Amino acid sequence: MKSKIVRQLGAMLLAGAMLVTSGNVTTYAAEQTDESVEVDETQEDELYGVDMDDVQKLEKGDGYYICNEVLNGKEKYVAYILIDDTERSIDDILKDVANSRYMTAGNVVAITTVKETAKIEPALAKKISAHGWNIKLCAVFYSSMYYHDIYFEKMSDKDKEYSFKVTYNTDESVISDLRKMGILGYSFSLNSTDKKNVPYEEFLKEGEVSLHQNIDNDFYKQPVPREDMRLYYYDESRDRYVLFDRGMYFSCNQVINNRHVDRSHMEVKSSKINCYGTYLVCSADLPDSMVFNLTGLEKSGDNLFYYKNGLRDISYTGLCDYDGNTYYVKNGIVDYSANMLYDYNGSTWNIKNGRVDKTESVTMDNGVLVYTKNGKTSDETTLCKYNGEWYYIHNGKVDYNANTLCKYNGSWWYVQNGKVNFKYNGLCKYNGSWWYVSSGKVNFNATGLCKYNGNWWYVSGGRVNFNATGLCKYNGSWWYVSGGRVNFNATGLCKYNGSWWYVSGGRVNFNATGLCKYNGSWWYVSGGRVNFNATGLCKYNGTWWYVSKGKVNFNYTGLCKYNGNWFYVEKGAVRFKTTLCKYNGTWWYINNGVVNFSKTTLCKYGKNWYAVSKGKVAWNYTGYMNYNGKNYKVVKGIVKF
Repeated sequence: MKSKIVRQLGAMLLAGAMLVTSGNVTTYAAEQTDESVEVDETQEDELYGVDMDDVQKLEKGDGYYICNEVLNGKEKYVAYILIDDTERSIDDILKDVANSRYMTAGNVVAITTVKETAKIEPALAKKISAHGWNIKLCAVFYSSMYYHDIYFEKMSDKDKEYSFKVTYNTDESVISDLRKMGILGYSFSLNSTDKKNVPYEEFLKEGEVSLHQNIDNDFYKQPVPREDMRLYYYDESRDRYVLFDRGMYFSCNQVINNRHVDRSHMEVKSSKINCYGTYLVCSADLPDSMVFNLTGLEKSGDNLFYYKNGLRDISYTGLCDYDGNTYYVKNGIVDYSANMLYDYNGSTWNIKNGRVDKTESVTMDNGVLVYTKNGKTSDETTLCKYNGEWYYIHNGKVDYNANTLCKYNGSWWYVQNGKVNFKYNGLCKYNGSWWYVSSGKVNFNATGLCKYNGNWWYVSGGRVNFNATGLCKYNGSWWYVSGGRVNFNATGLCKYNGSWWYVSGGRVNFNATGLCKYNGSWWYVSGGRVNFNATGLCKYNGTWWYVSKGKVNFNYTGLCKYNGNWFYVEKGAVRFKTTLCKYNGTWWYINNGVVNFSKTTLCKYGKNWYAVSKGKVAWNYTGYMNYNGKNYKVVKGIVKF
């Protein structure tokens, strides 16, 4: 492997340079270190040592030729301004060129010189640009084939500084090693003439360089097919070569004119020659040990640079993986300032500080919050946290109109106006059902009452049960639910856990004692609950009713003891009249609805009058009894008239 590729060992040196500064173009002539050549200035039709008879000259004027050439695969008209062969100003020459029928927009003006310097003033550069012409600069060493052309398809940015210097050289150690391997080759260098202001990224950014050089006759004797030719760049920091071009334009030609016979030259042409350094032209692939072939990112200082086949690629803008992360590359370098959504390879990626953010997140894009997952936008419907709040994502975007439930991490959350409301307690409708939300989350364990829109609803297993009818406890009270909703108008009985309870105004009244009608029957309520063991009297609406086993017995006629007295019941109700009543085989005297155990008198019952002694019919008595001042005959308890 070479130690220093750039050392100059050849006897011949060609230097050509171009500088563009704020619209000024300066070309430097070639230098020759070994010999000088006299020029026959009377020689016509010879352009710097090249027989112009071999060139298709379409038009010739004082100080210029217009020729037809193929540049970058495109046929174009080229106006060569021969500034060394005329005393006319370039400005005057350009006026003639502008009037040529060949020089339309998109064609080329070539400035040629052998002088040490030649300047194109800013005004002239503007004129060339105004005509829509491109610029071609030819620095040549006349009467030889030692020359190079620099051709620019575009050179619109005149505010940047461009410069270069071409040096042909031979590194004997590298070339010798290659020849031992059967590889023909030579090297050349491109360097800046402006060491301060010209980064190599800007070098020939929009152009193509064509290089011409005398070579060893072995190239001519052993012509190498184009597809076998290789152009490598030497990376000094790695001491490795980088493949620039495979199958590049290459030719070996025999030159025959009045000055040189049987001289061969090689032409290298590659639009990829776009950075400073040393290059190697050879006839085959270099060994792997000599080649740096990275395609991807590599760290240098605090920066990550993009390489393609071992060479920094300043044209690349896109994504690239490095050290487990995916980075956004802009113009060949990771842009750590990038915070955006970026379209790449059919997906939209979330870039945060120059790196793809693979976390679940929400990103603001043109005023719209967009959901990203695994680094790129997703059309999911879910929840995502952004600036301390959780947003509802519908089809990949925040839906501020959403009022709904959303499932996230196994739980269902209440969304209000596009955000989770963690303070909400109440009901929410979703998919035809109403669900109970507590602190923003559906509580599937909830069973009880919940107020919503002025009504109280019965919730079971976290969902409103519209079929529910019965009692439900809430805040220490029991409420009557009908059709899933508390019925505050309800008054009556309700069965719960095997008991029947008295409901008044939708709530169980535990203080209630009395009768309540239910399903056509009247039931005795004590302490708010039907007492099925109760037998006795109960007053309701001014009437005393006979209760048997908790229910009013409307078929009962007889006596019922209440508070130490025996009352007369007729068809279930206490009748406050005077009559006789048979009870347990005895007929008792009823005085104003109550048995009078001390009364001796006569009492009419049915069609007969009966003798009463101490409150009951005296069936064994025969004699006379006084009733209202008269004596009546009694036979075995019955009055005989």
